[in-house]
Amino acid sequence: MYNKSKLKNFIKAARKATISFSKEQGWILDGYALFTLNDPMMLEVLKEFFFKADKLCILHGKEQGEPIDPKKIIQDTRGAETLELTPYLHTGPKYEARILLDKDGSEIWVQQKYLDILDKCDNYQFTQVTYPTGPVYIMDKETMIGLILPIKVNEEQGYQLVRK
Repeated sequence: MYNKSKLKNFIKAARKATISFSKEQGWILDGYALFTLNDPMMLEVLKEFFFKADKLCILHGKEQGEPIDPKKIIQDTRGAETLELTPYLHTGPKYEARILLDKDGSEIWVQQKYLDILDKCDNYQFTQVTYPTGPVYIMDKETMIGLILPIKVNEEQGYQLVRK
């Protein structure tokens, strides 16, 4: 389900800024993405970084109290529109943004680094309940394994379109 080295990079970077997880709730999240802990490899990587902690919340690099509740973010995905994963990226000075298309051809951009965490993003379906600002849900058949918040790409800041 996940690419171990990319997952480690995700956690390493998030520890410096924002990361929240709870084994009881079954999710890990940073400011832009949320992933399920259902994969044993995910739990192995968490143990490597956080030893025996069952929950943790780091905001702005400082440990806080209770983890963020993902129920505040997750919407009912019934009736969500399927998005098409394209091979196109906006590349620029800050990050790479993968382009997803809705049924009308409107573009939704998500940070590529979150898709890289998945073993093969072609194996999953991407859906969105509310266009254009709602989270993009990563689905494995009928099961949600994660979500990514869309971003806005400012092409005037040196971004260019490339095919990956």
